[in-house]
Amino acid sequence: IGFTTAPMVDATEIDLADIDILTVNFYYNNPEQETSRLAKIAHDKGVTVIASDVLDENNILFNASSILINSRAVMAKILPDTDHQNHTIDLQKKHGGIVIMTDGENPVFAVDRDGKTFSIDVPQMDVHDTTGAGDAFRAGIIYGLIHDWALEESLKLAVAAGSLQVERDASEQAPTSLKDALALAHQMTVK
Repeated sequence: IGFTTAPMVDATEIDLADIDILTVNFYYNNPEQETSRLAKIAHDKGVTVIASDVLDENNILFNASSILINSRAVMAKILPDTDHQNHTIDLQKKHGGIVIMTDGENPVFAVDRDGKTFSIDVPQMDVHDTTGAGDAFRAGIIYGLIHDWALEESLKLAVAAGSLQVERDASEQAPTSLKDALALAHQMTVK
């Protein structure tokens, strides 16, 4: 069974009482309605919602998310003639939350709630398998949120976790340790 055919639970049946952060992998080409309903319910209850590939204000998750993490590769497919950094800045102005653009081995670009921009270089890694790199990146952002870190520190851990993820065979090796991700993050500089 693939994720597009997996059975969904009615969003109203999910208990959000002890949930502080919800991440939804919306994927631009798979607008699952229950995912959107869950995000809206969570957001209305004060849960921090992190959504992926929300590229414009017409997306049903635009107003139901606190943090948007968009892939430049998806942006290039959907918005090929657009300056993606400027689009990210414009999107943040309309959204008001944090908007992050990942770009594979290229620098990560982010805009905070106040409109301040950040860039962080991705370390050169021996890429073995990109499976889970986005999940590891989001985990770094979530870890920073849980610990009340500044966006810059969360970005460093997110980039480190995603970078270390691609060096391993996701089907055979355990994820990297927090200790290793933190060690790599401490070597990074946010511009």
